Amino acid sequence: MNLRDFPLTLFPVGSFQAWPAAQKIGGGAALAGPAQTVDWSAGGWWVGEIGGVELWTPDHFRVWRAMLMHHASGGQLVMPFIDDPQRPMDDPALGPTTSRFNDGTSFSDGSAFAFARISFELAEPAREGDTTAIIRRLVGRPLLGGEYWSFDHPEARHRVYCIEALDDEDASGRREVQFGVPLRTDLDSGAFADFERPRLTMEVAGDPQSYWPNVKPAFEAEVGFRFIESFDYL
Repeated sequence: MNLRDFPLTLFPVGSFQAWPAAQKIGGGAALAGPAQTVDWSAGGWWVGEIGGVELWTPDHFRVWRAMLMHHASGGQLVMPFIDDPQRPMDDPALGPTTSRFNDGTSFSDGSAFAFARISFELAEPAREGDTTAIIRRLVGRPLLGGEYWSFDHPEARHRVYCIEALDDEDASGRREVQFGVPLRTDLDSGAFADFERPRLTMEVAGDPQSYWPNVKPAFEAEVGFRFIESFDYL
């Protein structure tokens, strides 16, 4: 799969919204009680919108156009879910987590590599279509529910999920979580659950004229687009 990350550091996004789309069909009037509905979406898929992306330098325009051409030629884009203030926070009481080079040395100024302080994994294998899983907290504060997370699947690549409910965490950091949308592929125990940078493999949706830059004086543009979860791996 030919992937390219959305360059969030170059394009600060003015607005971000994502939601699970689903199609529910009414079953008509019932003889007694409310009418029944059927979900034809197999649990739904992600749809979202970004807006307020300002282009004002030559590099902004070039990178934006190159990204859209990558998509137009069949490439896939990976969209970060912008949710930093709501993600599970690390525990500052644990102190900084750093790593040195293999020989034990650090950089000339004494600093070392720093890595993520939020770490969760699958505690048991999970199967395609599951909406519950057993996860283990390795580092970070306990989950509360409503958090976005993602897996980098072997074939489907980056897929986002959102926690609906969870049971009590045991002494080893394990707990069962209920989530949506359904899991896209089988995953083995130990698979890394990314709560720090949840990302979705997606496609740009809509009329291309709506997301190609409309340049106005003084050579600036404000852009954005709607995106949908990509299923090209199927």
